[in-house]
Amino acid sequence: MYMLIFLLLTLGGLLLVWSLCPGPYAPAGRTLRKHAPRRLTRTELAVSALARRIQPLVELDPVKRAKLENTLLSLGRKETPEAFHARALVQGLLTGGGLLVLVLFSVPLGLALAALMTAAVYRRERQKLDQEMDQRRQRIERELPQFAATIQQSLSATRDVAAILAAYG
Repeated sequence: MYMLIFLLLTLGGLLLVWSLCPGPYAPAGRTLRKHAPRRLTRTELAVSALARRIQPLVELDPVKRAKLENTLLSLGRKETPEAFHARALVQGLLTGGGLLVLVLFSVPLGLALAALMTAAVYRRERQKLDQEMDQRRQRIERELPQFAATIQQSLSATRDVAAILAAYG
């Protein structure tokens, strides 16, 4: 009986302390989580490790490599085109490899679905990059009218274009 009373009093005291010290303000906590670096999952670590191993085997056409390198640099990504293709290929292969279980039920169907899924995931990764680039272009295009108006207004006061551009950025 005394143990139950002790347990209830301890629990009540703990709840009272928690109510007096609520912790961080909820919007502040969300903001902190939003800006904190995201931890990599085990799957992402495995994909990265496998991609590093097959990266030396990936050869790209020089024109496609240059275009992809410019896209990656424009988006602020630090990976090489070969690393990007290796990572996309590993993701596709792991997804398609997971579907090889269907080979137990039907060999042609299982192999076909695994191959199609591998190609689809590989293509989706490439499309993600193109979508990011399109979103970036749209943001720039939305900013252009304001930029032009600011330049026009600033040129009436001074002809120092470098100072105008530095002040705008």
